[in-house]
Amino acid sequence: MWKITTILVLVMIFYACYSKNETKNESTLNNLNNENEPNKIMTEPIDSILSLPDSKDVLVLRTDFSSDNKWENICIMISKSGKELGFKPYVEYLNNIKYEGLKKERLLKRHENYKHLFIFIVDSITINHIEHPILCVDLYDKPGDSFRVIPSEMWGVENNLSISNMDFDEFLNTTDNHGIHRGFK
Repeated sequence: MWKITTILVLVMIFYACYSKNETKNESTLNNLNNENEPNKIMTEPIDSILSLPDSKDVLVLRTDFSSDNKWENICIMISKSGKELGFKPYVEYLNNIKYEGLKKERLLKRHENYKHLFIFIVDSITINHIEHPILCVDLYDKPGDSFRVIPSEMWGVENNLSISNMDFDEFLNTTDNHGIHRGFK
């Protein structure tokens, strides 16, 4: 009888050691997988975790960081728009690398805190096009509708959309065959 008891005790000890070792191996494997997770997360598009901040004025959001000089020149052109007529665009510039590559489709899911009905985006087309047309995206009536506006006409778009003097469709109807609003002529 003692032989059976001894064998059972040895089997139980072996099983306990084997189970403990398997748990340790699984834990080690999980830790190795978790160590790789940050790399996976970092390779996902950064905009998947960002939202737009609340702002006093309409945002001009930079999503292309290929040229600081062009960005600065575009900001200067925007701030000068309308001055000769006594107007100015009421905008805030958001220059944060975290928004690099953010597309308008993904932007539509990230504006809960942002109270304005539209947003301006300085994307790769804006940076690289000779006229620097800025993307204006509707966030309210028809979310995702968009047109481009040259910097010298930003004041008119911002002023009229902000006070609901004109609606988004009216500006869409003033664009040329390239989808760019160049003012009322």
